[in-house]
Amino acid sequence: MNKTLRKRVHLALAALLAASSISVTYASTHLVNDTFNDMALGSAPTGYEVSDANAIYTVDLSDSKDYCVYLNDGDGQLKLNKQFTSQTEVVTLSVDFMATALSSGTHINLTDGNGTRVVRLETRNNGTTLNYVLDGTYTKIADITSGKWMNIKIEANVQTQTANIYIDNVLKASNIPFKNTVSEISYFQTLTPYDKVGGHYIDNLSISSSKAPITIPDDATEIVLTVDASGNGDFKTVQEAIDFIPAKTTLPVTINIKEGIYKEVVTIPKSVSNLTLIGAGSDKTILTYDNYNSKLKEDGTTYGTGGSASTFIKGSNISVEGITFENSFVETGASGEQAVALNVTGDKVQFKDCRFIGNQDTLLLDGGTQYFTNCYVEGDVDFIFGRSQAVFENSEIHSLNRGSSSNNGYIVAPRTSINEDYGFAFINCKLTGEEGIADNSVYLGRPWTPSGTSVDKPSAAFINCEMGAHIKTEPWTSMSGVPASHGRFFEYGSTGVGAAINDSRPQLSESEVSNWSTTNVLKGWEPSYSIKEETTPEVPEEKPPVVNKIYFTDVTSTDAYYDDIMFLANNGYVEGVGNDRFAPLQEMTRSQFATVLSRILKLETTSTTSAFKDVKPNAWYFNAIQACYEAGLIKGINATEFAPNDKITKQDMMLLLSRAIDYLNIELQDTDTQINFIDSANISNYALEGVQTCIDAGILKNEGYFMPKNIVTRADMATMFTKIVKLTLS
Repeated sequence: MNKTLRKRVHLALAALLAASSISVTYASTHLVNDTFNDMALGSAPTGYEVSDANAIYTVDLSDSKDYCVYLNDGDGQLKLNKQFTSQTEVVTLSVDFMATALSSGTHINLTDGNGTRVVRLETRNNGTTLNYVLDGTYTKIADITSGKWMNIKIEANVQTQTANIYIDNVLKASNIPFKNTVSEISYFQTLTPYDKVGGHYIDNLSISSSKAPITIPDDATEIVLTVDASGNGDFKTVQEAIDFIPAKTTLPVTINIKEGIYKEVVTIPKSVSNLTLIGAGSDKTILTYDNYNSKLKEDGTTYGTGGSASTFIKGSNISVEGITFENSFVETGASGEQAVALNVTGDKVQFKDCRFIGNQDTLLLDGGTQYFTNCYVEGDVDFIFGRSQAVFENSEIHSLNRGSSSNNGYIVAPRTSINEDYGFAFINCKLTGEEGIADNSVYLGRPWTPSGTSVDKPSAAFINCEMGAHIKTEPWTSMSGVPASHGRFFEYGSTGVGAAINDSRPQLSESEVSNWSTTNVLKGWEPSYSIKEETTPEVPEEKPPVVNKIYFTDVTSTDAYYDDIMFLANNGYVEGVGNDRFAPLQEMTRSQFATVLSRILKLETTSTTSAFKDVKPNAWYFNAIQACYEAGLIKGINATEFAPNDKITKQDMMLLLSRAIDYLNIELQDTDTQINFIDSANISNYALEGVQTCIDAGILKNEGYFMPKNIVTRADMATMFTKIVKLTLS
């Protein structure tokens, strides 16, 4: 979408916008809350600056320990100041005020740290009226009766330099300009008349702060919030941001969650939809809590399995990326306890680049449709379970080691309705096991039928998945007396040590597997995160670059990789990941890298058979991998496997780029330079020649740290491929 067509409202700034249809406010934080009941009678109040300790002191007017402070002005002006933490947004002052010796010139003020008055209230007309003072003009806001209390409240907004004034909770003046322009507020002040006898009391002094109220303009098309546990965002907790979403808003909402561990139970209610949660990366943004099935709540009941979740997603049309969902309950000594990391009942909920961490019952998908891509799910017993229709694509499903030689758990326990055609689909996924886990010890799944076999007919299929040695040869088993044969369990194109074909492993036919498409499983929904088959665009060799026709919301001109990404994207070599995003820090897989390489070199294949058993002809990356293989640019991890979903390291990228340099006959600039990285000893022998070629071609700086085994990001890829393309153009 063109940048000029989007009007994104960052809420912390939106208060500056005038026209509005929705207005919401932040919770406040108390800075001062003094009833004076703990002060010493007859003494000046502690924690305050007073001009005369003998004339400003604590008294008890009611003889019932309801203390207040008396400014007894018999000779000259008295001053009482209370300093609080400097505030740059909204300050709310509330104070009870009573005058006895009526006189003009008594003040209630808010000031900055230099004593500059921000809001000035002053008695006039021999002390019978209270007025605000602005540009020498006194505007009456209340009458004063001797011996009668009144409550004065001032809301001062530093962002807008305006204030609201209330008397006894009735608004008397709104949006009045500050008396002076200031950058902060940090003092409450009350004064007696300068040259008259006067006297007044104050009590129940409360000063609080909050962020500026938020106003969303009529023409807004998006709301953007930021959560930062360190306090540098709009909110410190994820739940605060979700609770803040205006009721019944039709605007799409994006919540950016900065790096941090957020220990809280998060609930996205049914009323919230069209929401995107974006973390700083699944290794950086972690939502966690430690409830579990039998843990007691305050009312004496237990949480139960579903209620033990750390995060609940009940709303629909929700997108999530770059976040870890964890249940941090420690299972040691309490095996058999269910502890859910995420409970999803909302429809059309999609996840990308996320991790789900738990033990038993990690991921509960219990209604609606969900989609997962490039995700990681970890657990041991039934750790993906529920009633949903869900697709996992290009993801890792990791089984933990329970220390058994024969049964280390079950991956899925679907509870599919007999009226649904599909349950869980795993497409192009990798099934891995924790180090030391026994071979032939983990079941693919078992049928969960708590409503009975006439209602529940569980369904799951593993399609083109790589299975580790931990997967059982007979991978489906019974549950609570219901045999595996009651379930609709299938495989197609399984590879790896754990793959086998036998009577206990039903296989889909070629025609049947096509029915298990993402769209079919998800009832016609096409997730924006879903991977589409990519094609090689026709880009004329001599065509000059087209600049900045493509716009990515997560790539800005201040980013070091901005020019490289824009160059490749605007010339058709790379694409975004959906929602106007490029995901520059997302890690690259071998299949993704081969796809870009084939585009840049304009490689094609006419083959319909694959050189690798784990690259199926119907896979979206088949043409790219096969074409690169036929051109001699890529090889497998062994004679028969390519490992398309494995991440690509920096040293492997240089090896592939060196082959591209040879393929393009690019002249090397310097063939005498030796590899001179600080960590050059960490480069694997097989990659040394490739790294040397990239240095000699001038696309790799031969200095500092190389970090050969770090995983390549999409931004890294863009930088290196841009250098290759520009070398060919020159």
